[in-house]
Amino acid sequence: MAEAHAAASLQGLSEQAAKAEAASLLQQGKFMEAYAEYTQLLRQYPADPEVNLGLARSAVGSQRLNQAIMAYERVLEVFPAEATLYDELAQVYVVLGDTTNALLAMEQKQARAGTDPAADAAKIKAWSNQVSRHQLHGNVRLGAMYDSNANQGPASNKMMLGNWNIEFPNAKHIESFAGYAGAMLDYSWRMGQNSPWYIVSDLQIFSRGNTSNKLRHSSTRSSLWARGAAGLRRLGQRSLWDIRVKAEAFDYELYSHIWSTGPELMYAYAVSPKVQVIARGGIDKRDYARDRTKNGLYSNAGLYGRFFFGSNSQHEFMLGGKYTNGMAKINDYSSHGWEASANLMFRLPKGFEFGPFVAYGKDYYKGPATILDLEKREEERVRMGVSLNYNITAAWKIETSYQRIQNNSNSDIYKYNQDLVSVGIAWSF
Repeated sequence: MAEAHAAASLQGLSEQAAKAEAASLLQQGKFMEAYAEYTQLLRQYPADPEVNLGLARSAVGSQRLNQAIMAYERVLEVFPAEATLYDELAQVYVVLGDTTNALLAMEQKQARAGTDPAADAAKIKAWSNQVSRHQLHGNVRLGAMYDSNANQGPASNKMMLGNWNIEFPNAKHIESFAGYAGAMLDYSWRMGQNSPWYIVSDLQIFSRGNTSNKLRHSSTRSSLWARGAAGLRRLGQRSLWDIRVKAEAFDYELYSHIWSTGPELMYAYAVSPKVQVIARGGIDKRDYARDRTKNGLYSNAGLYGRFFFGSNSQHEFMLGGKYTNGMAKINDYSSHGWEASANLMFRLPKGFEFGPFVAYGKDYYKGPATILDLEKREEERVRMGVSLNYNITAAWKIETSYQRIQNNSNSDIYKYNQDLVSVGIAWSF
């Protein structure tokens, strides 16, 4: 009798260990391995709802959608009033393009769990849009800001350059209020119904108009930035590759502009559901219309860690750094540098989002800032601030932010402080 009890206890421990192992693989996003583990468990415990639910979710993750449907149906026989299970089953049908059975699953949910038919129909519509091979997203934003140093000028028109005291008219910092407007479109097309490859593109534009008439001396009362890019994306179970060729233009009053073209690459890997590693890089060929001595190749490479925490992992923290390098036509303007940054995002009750951030970096140039300076130009920059947003609805958001920039340089002409305060509204679709 004691031996039988001991054997049963060992079997129970073995079962729990196997379930824990399978659940751990599922949580880490290792869907193929988890599916294999749950398949083994199903042979031993075919009526166990925990095993069937794990099998269903790992089957979805590994694109075995028909097997997932059968597993969900077995779980629903045990828990016929569990609304979440009907949602998951309906999503599988939507991915398969079977809207009829997705709606039937929702009707069963309404009959057994008493949910709202209109809300369920809206879910089906939203899921159908998500799995469409064509995806179009974007946003439009409008707002106003205060800039304590709209021309990024020094504290005074008088400055020391090398051994010389020089006065530059209109060089001193100029404060200004401003209005801004921006828009973004992001489009992707999946090459096949189950293909990991996508054709991707984006269009972005941002315009700013300052109110201070003092900025007319430097032709910087208004500015416009625009970008267009297209490329390829590969989306795996735990990784994402995205490579695009971009073209950007930055312009002051249709007078002074910068053209920038080149490739950019982004790679992201999910170490676990709560940890991601993100790498970014790019090369720009820049053309300065009013200062061709700065024309050349500019590159950057960065590595970041993204961490999710809190209940439902709704908060996030990103930490990392990037390296920059510029090879200008005139060697004195060539430089290299680095920047480390940290960003937090807290998603609070009532639709609020709170995001403090800080960044610190240095730039080293191969020549002096001016012909009067005696040393090669070096700069140290600190950026810090906070954003506070309020989600009015899923589509509409009020955005506010404050940013402080301190740029220290061994040349007085590039020493400045800047405070930016903005408030606006954004619509996303």
